[in-house]
Amino acid sequence: MRRAALIIVLGVLLSSVAQAFPNKVSANLSLGLSQAVQFAISSDNASLYVCYSSTFAIVDTGTFALSATQPYDITQDTDTFPQASFVGLMYSSAQNAVYCSQDNGNLIKYDLGNITAAPTLITLAAGKQLGMGVADSVGGNKLFVVDVTDTSVIQYVISTNTATQIPLNDTGLVGNFQVQNIVFSPQSTSDASEVYMSTNLGAIIYFPLGSPAAFAVAVNSENQSLTNASNDQLMGIYPTPDRQYIYVIDKTAINAVQFSISAKSVVSTFTLTPNGNLNQLLITNVTQPTGVYGYVAGSGGISIFDTTNNDVFDEGTTTDDNEPLASTNVGPMVASTDGYIYVSGASGNIGVISDNPWVTINSTTYSGGGSSLGVGETVTVNFQADEAGTYVMRSGGTVAGTGTLLQDSSGNTNGTVTTANTAQDVIIPYDSNSSAFEEGSNSVYFFVTDSAGNVGRRVASISVDTPPPAVSVLSSSFGNTRAYINFVRLTQNDINHYNVYADTDPVLVTTKSTVAATVTQGSDSVLTGVVGGLTNGTLYYLAIEGVDDSGNVGPRTNTFSGGLEITATPEQTVGPAGYTGESGCSLISNAEQSTSFNFYWMGFLLVLAIWRLRLRRAVVIMLMPLVILSMQSKAIAGDFTEHSTIEVPQSPFIKYGWFVDAKLSLWQPTASTTKVFFPAFYNLQGMVEGGFLFNERIGAEVGVGMFYKTGSAIGATSGAVSQDSFSLMVFPVTVGGSYHFLYSRKQWVAPYVRGGLEFDVFRENDSGSKIYGVKKGLYGGAGLQIPVTHWLDESFAESKKETQVYIILEGMYKWVNNFGGGGLNLSGALYSLGCLFTF
Repeated sequence: MRRAALIIVLGVLLSSVAQAFPNKVSANLSLGLSQAVQFAISSDNASLYVCYSSTFAIVDTGTFALSATQPYDITQDTDTFPQASFVGLMYSSAQNAVYCSQDNGNLIKYDLGNITAAPTLITLAAGKQLGMGVADSVGGNKLFVVDVTDTSVIQYVISTNTATQIPLNDTGLVGNFQVQNIVFSPQSTSDASEVYMSTNLGAIIYFPLGSPAAFAVAVNSENQSLTNASNDQLMGIYPTPDRQYIYVIDKTAINAVQFSISAKSVVSTFTLTPNGNLNQLLITNVTQPTGVYGYVAGSGGISIFDTTNNDVFDEGTTTDDNEPLASTNVGPMVASTDGYIYVSGASGNIGVISDNPWVTINSTTYSGGGSSLGVGETVTVNFQADEAGTYVMRSGGTVAGTGTLLQDSSGNTNGTVTTANTAQDVIIPYDSNSSAFEEGSNSVYFFVTDSAGNVGRRVASISVDTPPPAVSVLSSSFGNTRAYINFVRLTQNDINHYNVYADTDPVLVTTKSTVAATVTQGSDSVLTGVVGGLTNGTLYYLAIEGVDDSGNVGPRTNTFSGGLEITATPEQTVGPAGYTGESGCSLISNAEQSTSFNFYWMGFLLVLAIWRLRLRRAVVIMLMPLVILSMQSKAIAGDFTEHSTIEVPQSPFIKYGWFVDAKLSLWQPTASTTKVFFPAFYNLQGMVEGGFLFNERIGAEVGVGMFYKTGSAIGATSGAVSQDSFSLMVFPVTVGGSYHFLYSRKQWVAPYVRGGLEFDVFRENDSGSKIYGVKKGLYGGAGLQIPVTHWLDESFAESKKETQVYIILEGMYKWVNNFGGGGLNLSGALYSLGCLFTF
């Protein structure tokens, strides 16, 4: 008696141990979907990918509901995506994409990194009917899609966008057949991996990726002869994780067949009755006990077997009759690596099979009476689990158990589910968990662990709405009747704008309700507020506060981080013209002031220019080497004429002609009042000049150019740099002459000198105040002209053809300040590069 009792007890214990695997139908999710054609689970177990009809949908496995963001709906864009039905789904973690095959020969690629964008249409086999497909999970660069029309498999290489057809009709399988299912069998390398397919003629077809020629093996005849293969319908097919076996389901014989990958032969066949009308197969790792189990969907439910000994478990109420697990969902299946199996049903529901505790969030209630959690408030979450155990709450994490641990109102970071399927409350305060929350919606995971170590989860969505934090002010500055405040942008996702306050009283600025300026939330890390309408010369105190979308106002900041009060004293600001007291022709801010200028007689200007230029030793020193070079150039030209085999005409130049040049210059200001506003270099000026040439040496010229610059204005009283800006636009107009030391068109370089009168028409804008005027002066300089034409054709150089082209390098000094009359001083050196045309 004792021995019999002991055997019974051991049998019960062993049975309970054997049942510690996913064999509990935890939920039947009604998500408004149709039955899936194929399933896929993301590599992080967070998303379930489903395709059906013409729809691709994503399920969030934290909330066990449709994800908040769904893919682009191609049914609303039939011009780009012709109407067709999805017949297969392939998930590539390497490409971070899902590919859905259609029955019109197209593939639709969804980029999971930009899921709301329109997918990519790939024409794989135009006009052909495609079937299911699989992705290369080893190499990550190939897809294999069944071509139903041509009884073949299309190998699609993603990186090259090329397709190769692998025929299945020459495998030796006798009779017309259909591919029922397809699976990828990974090996150590992509080329060593294989693709397996089940057929409706009792045979499986496979091919290796390294040499894609297909082979067939009968699995339901004693000698595995293809000629003796029956009409048994083979349905679901799946490899074992250890890469040694392939299992295939025989719908006709209600059997499961174990097939050796290495030997390419049947190892075992076993019955799955009383289940029937077998359809889908899934092989997956399980825990407690650790093993590899098979799940077979049929009309009777889900049959489960252990691949170690092919023992079929009894999931029914009677003993030892291999009853399947009762389930109304018996469509395609997919397993996650965290203990969940998802099964599609004919009604569109998704069944969840798992031994993990199933967690349900019943309600969330905010102590403030509203729909969000705020400072000093709590939120009560009512939840339950179908198993007793312990629980923790994590904010901002993932299904993998990451995230920040939350404390309940007692300061505990964990709690107990005492009774299964019994609702209980947990109170979460904001203040002790504030660092774990973000503004807006927060995903809080409830993880429940049972006595066996299985972990179930569910997400509770908790909305947080708190006032913005204090604004950090970096600096303040002044302008003309305005003050500036520069601060660090708040990063909370619900910040709407900032209020800026100004007052002459340091206390009132912290309490007053009248907003002096509003700054909208921007994307730059540093933002600027501008308060206008202030009185110049008056000290103002400034303060700023943030405002969120709900109207919550943050603390008002009126000091810098070091404790100093934020102040600014507006004053008149000026640019280069205003700084020198330039009134120009008109000063917009003082319209009654105006001046006019008179043009001096040309002769008087020339005399004055010569007298002034005597003081410009630098120009003389610059001209001397060019004069010497011109003399040398003449000797070189003579040498060319003496030794050249080309007969040079007596008059190689055009007696009367024209020229035009265009050049870009770097202006280096020399006046101290101008250098305050401009750097030594990087002041660009463009110039176009033209005129008359006599013997291609003596020129009379006019020119016009443009210079534009912006910068920071300075205080007219303090001389300090303000946050106002100025802009200065100058149109230089020149009238003068030039002499070119050109003695032969065969010269490699020809110096020239030039000089004359310059009139600079300017316009300055100093934050609303405008100054117009003309400054007069002289210019002079020298340069080199390098012929380009004769490099292209030597005979052209000495011809009398009219057009000649030169590169010009020039240094020039302009003295433009109304001949020492004061005001805006535009004097400075110019270094130019350009192109000269003579004709």
